Amino acid sequence: MKVFVSVLLSFFSMLTFAQIDITKSAQLSNPRLYLETSSISSELSTEIKRKLIYSDWFLMSSNKTETEYKLKVSGYPKVQVRLYDKLNQAVDNCSFDINLQKVGKQWQAAMIVDQVLTRFFKSSRFPQPALSTSQIAFCARSNGKKEIYLCDLDGSNLRKKTNFKSITALPRWSPDNRYLVYTVYGKASTNIFQTDLKTNKHRILSHYRGMNTGATFRPTGNAIVMTLSKGNSVDMYWMDLNNIGKLGRLTKTSSLESSPVFSPKGSQICYVSSSVSSSGKVSTPRLHLMNASKLTSTPLFSDRSERVSPDWSKASNLLVYSKRIGRQYVIATCDPKNPKGTEAIISKTSGHWEDPSWAPDGRHIVCTRDTGGEKHLYIVDTLYNTARKINTTLKTCSSPSWSNLYK
Repeated sequence: MKVFVSVLLSFFSMLTFAQIDITKSAQLSNPRLYLETSSISSELSTEIKRKLIYSDWFLMSSNKTETEYKLKVSGYPKVQVRLYDKLNQAVDNCSFDINLQKVGKQWQAAMIVDQVLTRFFKSSRFPQPALSTSQIAFCARSNGKKEIYLCDLDGSNLRKKTNFKSITALPRWSPDNRYLVYTVYGKASTNIFQTDLKTNKHRILSHYRGMNTGATFRPTGNAIVMTLSKGNSVDMYWMDLNNIGKLGRLTKTSSLESSPVFSPKGSQICYVSSSVSSSGKVSTPRLHLMNASKLTSTPLFSDRSERVSPDWSKASNLLVYSKRIGRQYVIATCDPKNPKGTEAIISKTSGHWEDPSWAPDGRHIVCTRDTGGEKHLYIVDTLYNTARKINTTLKTCSSPSWSNLYK
């Protein structure tokens, strides 16, 4: 089910508003907002509303007398956007004009929404409260094959990006959103590929004998870190993307290491490690932190709980991961500077919650929820512990990865 399980196995052998599904585990207290549009198409108006709903910073209302704020959007292609409070006073810094003449249709509503979110919610806690101008990459199974798909945060604009007719897994974005790296399962090995999303061209990055999996980009975008099984051990390596084949080994232990993810500045790597005894018994997977320059590492937590699939927020500097509690996997977050004192469980409802990935806003994450038989994508709000299902026609989804904002 998880990346780490795949490592072990390899080593040893369209949305409608009526469809919205919200899971609550806390009181939702986003400010209420009424949307009013004029002189724009009904299609753009619908898209703005949909992006506002799924961005999950406002609670949308159809009754403007019961809301704290009113958003007025008018005119096209030079659009006037105005946010008013309940006294009909303009909110500071939230009145602006935006010219959509040269903006692709896909991004027009998203750009309007992200501008509103940034102007209204920006703070020291949330320095970049925008997420609509981003995409989600994920894997989904269809006709027995697993390929990579892309979609917007509300599930719209769904399209398939690979067609290997095999099993693809673990897509990860480059910092500039141009490339995806991912794992493709072959007959004798797993291999790491890269796709240029601008040209749709693929190239193989790593195809050593055995396991090549779990690649992630360095924050500078000029290198990747991945897991290889070279030399009859499972270790992490880095590769220079300007010199394919040039490798550097990061770990040299008898443990199994996987799922690397960089800190925002690239100075640390969080990864999953599990020791292997002389008899072949594998210990509980645990999160570790590595100094990326000194290559020294320590366990993130002192307890023996299973924690896997980490991701590191560029906006909040928090880690998110899947933690096993009893028989259930839940989503948890922590500050890596004080993990024990800050760990918080953000998904307590039924099902296995797995494979979390941070949104650009540092507040929301996308993950999968397995309720037995079907596995869907959900957006989870780490502030209020609510979850919203992303509605697509695909029912067996896995390993989502959220892009950076498109500029």
